[in-house]
Amino acid sequence: MMRKKILVDENVPLAEEYFGQLGQVQRFSGRRLSAPDVIDAHALIVRSVTQVNAALLNHSAVEFVGTCTIGIDHLDTSWLNGQRIPYTNAPGCNANSVVEYVLTALALLDVNWQGRKVGIVGCGNVGGRVFRRLAALGAEVAGYDPLLPEGSLPVSAPLTSIFESDIVCLHAPLTTTGTHPTRHMISEDLLRRLPHGAVLISAGRGPVICNKTLLSVADVRPDVRWVLDVWEHEPWLDPALLHRAAIGTPHIAGYSYDGKVMGTKMVCEALANYWGQTIALAGESGELAPVATVDVPRMTAAEWQQVRKVMCEAYDLAGDDRRLRELVAQAQQSDDPETHLRRGFDLLRKHYPERREFRHFRWASEHRGDRVETMIRALGFAEPVEVQC
Repeated sequence: MMRKKILVDENVPLAEEYFGQLGQVQRFSGRRLSAPDVIDAHALIVRSVTQVNAALLNHSAVEFVGTCTIGIDHLDTSWLNGQRIPYTNAPGCNANSVVEYVLTALALLDVNWQGRKVGIVGCGNVGGRVFRRLAALGAEVAGYDPLLPEGSLPVSAPLTSIFESDIVCLHAPLTTTGTHPTRHMISEDLLRRLPHGAVLISAGRGPVICNKTLLSVADVRPDVRWVLDVWEHEPWLDPALLHRAAIGTPHIAGYSYDGKVMGTKMVCEALANYWGQTIALAGESGELAPVATVDVPRMTAAEWQQVRKVMCEAYDLAGDDRRLRELVAQAQQSDDPETHLRRGFDLLRKHYPERREFRHFRWASEHRGDRVETMIRALGFAEPVEVQC
């Protein structure tokens, strides 16, 4: 009996180990996939760079679509529903990865979140976890998400109030319809409301902010530190906007190895259920780290420096920023800067260094003190290794 053909994006880890239990796995490049490639495929497994719609699937044998990502804005769900093609995503798979990106960005900028006002826009799987983690770690957090039932958030606030916070994190999905479309929802007026010295972290979807508007505000607000992981016109980005960003990265906030493996596992289980099969778990499951439940005491400035050093050693976010800036500099010296930048952006994602979450790192105790050790444990790091003096 011929095995069913499963097309899997080249950036999905452990595809052979997981999906290979269900059929014949064939890899593809996410942005280069075309209709002829999927003609004889029975299942299509993508990431966010592949647009799945009638133009791609209309004459194919595809009977199931899975995206190993949280968002589904790249799937034409109306068309898939009309064709009765089931689809699934991986809600929450990389939520912890994004949380650690946010926390490490603040550490890299030397911004201690304890006692700071933090506003979260979009409090679903990712934003909700950012909310809970920062609140547990000592920040004063409020959220804005009109799609959640009233009372879902411990503290909610109007969007205008969110942008009066010391730290603003954007995690809204990209939508263009409904009662609260998010495309370009962050206006110039909101950006100008940011207090002096604020930090804005955009790690959801790039088109939530018009990048021309963002650049015009950044030009007159050098005091604001812009942390940009997502860009409106990916894989292209405006070099001028990157120049004004305190940290710029190529849409990799959720790119921890653990988060990607979790996405593989979740989508493979959904496909197995659809085909009435069972799978054996392969490799690591990438379970989400628990949110801290202990009271985290306020640290001194010296204690905070110890904590931020541990975080920045575990996750080299500065390296992510450096590689993107090097790419843009090289592109500007090439004969075709836009093409060079587009290709390079995708290559940075394709060849992204394996990044593990905090729970895989043991830290040296060195008698750091109770408050430091409490915070490091609350961040999710493994138990310390005692250092012999």
